[in-house]
Formats: sequence, structure tokens, C-alpha cells
Amino acid sequence: MTNAPGSTGPVPLVRFAHGDDAAIVALLVGSADAAMMTFRGGDVLRDEVPSVHFAPTHDGVVWLVAEVSGAVIGVLTMRVEAGTATVERVFVEPAARGHGAGDALVATASAEARRRGASRIDGWALPGDRETKNLYERNGLTARAIIASRDLTN
Repeated sequence: MTNAPGSTGPVPLVRFAHGDDAAIVALLVGSADAAMMTFRGGDVLRDEVPSVHFAPTHDGVVWLVAEVSGAVIGVLTMRVEAGTATVERVFVEPAARGHGAGDALVATASAEARRRGASRIDGWALPGDRETKNLYERNGLTARAIIASRDLTN
């Protein structure tokens, strides 16, 4: 694994989350959800793709963490269904960004999706979330749809 282009510092390690990670995973997923709410459509996406509570053996959900020097600094959750892997949450602590943790998480998720028989990997990026969009594009994921929406109950 290498650092992001132009970055310096320790190389992140990506691994499957385990039981000892429960507290930090919950914190990072909560931070991902809070960040999601700062973008247009974040409330709708959070309702349509609710975060699940961490369980290392949760059926259908892959839990990956990125760590540096033993400290967990990032998380990625992904489902693999019907040949498609979908990254539902990816979050790296803001102070730890720019060193390749997000790239390592997405690369590991892609390899795991392939191992599980997926022929496609998708990831959510909200309007205005340029960091996530750029992360996906650096890792070969490109936009294939734009969903326009309006709440008709109000």
C-alpha cells in the first residue's frame, strides 16, 4: 500500500473490523452520518440507506477499518447483493486525510467485492461532496446515474 499522491506519513493498514473495534466503528459511522447531513440529499440517503449497528459477523455487510500505528482512523461499510457491491459509508477522520486511508479502504473493498463474486462496485456520493466523488474516481468508480428527487408530501 502507498500513500496518496503527494502525501507523507505512515501508510494505513486496512483490515476487517473485529469486536474490539465496536466503539470506534460506531463513532466513525456516526461521524459519516453527521457529515452526510451537511450535503443536499443527505437526509434522504440516510433514511433510504440507514447505517446498521456494527457486528463483525453481520450477514451481508462488510466492515473494513483503516488504522495507522494501531489507531483506527477510518471505516467503510459495504453490502454485496446480486452481483453488485455497494459502499454505503466511507469515512476517514478529517485530521488523518490525505495519507491514502480512503484509497486503501476503497481498494480493499473492491478486492473483497470481487472475492465475493461481485461484478460491479457502486458508491454513494452526495451533491457537493467533492472529496468522496474524487476518492471514488481515483479508484475507478465513475458516475453512472444522477437521481433527482422531490418530496411530494409537503
